[in-house]
Parts: sequence; C-alpha cells; structure tokens
Amino acid sequence: MMSEWMALFFPKCPSCGKQWGTTNHRNCLLNGEILVEPYKKQVKCELCGEQWQILNSKFYCSCGYQFYSSEVEDAMSTHQLLKHRLLQKIEDINDYKKILHKIKTIF
Repeated sequence: MMSEWMALFFPKCPSCGKQWGTTNHRNCLLNGEILVEPYKKQVKCELCGEQWQILNSKFYCSCGYQFYSSEVEDAMSTHQLLKHRLLQKIEDINDYKKILHKIKTIF
C-alpha cells in the first residue's frame, strides 16, 4: 500500500460558498498547511509536524464555519485526493507548456 501525504481539497462551504485547495493548521504558530494521508487516515501539519486522526479532526473555513470530518469525508477519500492531485499535475503541465511557448516566440 502506497503512503503519501496530500493537500486536502475542501468541498464548498455551506456558509460562504467558497471552495479551496488547501487549508492551514488552526492555532499553529508556523501557520502550516494541513496534509492528509488517506491510507493511514491521518492528518498532519507540514510545518509543526503535529499529527492526528482524520476522524478526530475539525476543519475551518476562513469565514469561521466549522467542518467536521464527516462533512469532508468525500474530499478525504483516496479517490478524490488522487483525482485532485492528477488535475493539479495536468494544470502544472499546461502552465509549463505556456511558458515554453512564450520562450519559443521570443527566440
């Protein structure tokens, strides 16, 4: 079984309607990004290193709405995390292609 920490892509907030691809560790002095490990069902802060179980997690929108783990369960599924990661890689490749095209037009 592969083990990999990934950014958690949150569902749309029912309070403010925003959706985002990352979240920060609340009350972390380093303001680190929260990563999830879907196989181990764990969450960790990338900067302070604190780890905890997904099921014991609360996630917060910037508007203050509090998500419980059950509300982001689909976003935490291995399938959704891998899908989001793949889409991000495709977006990165497209960005690189645009940069290369600009360089070619200059020279």
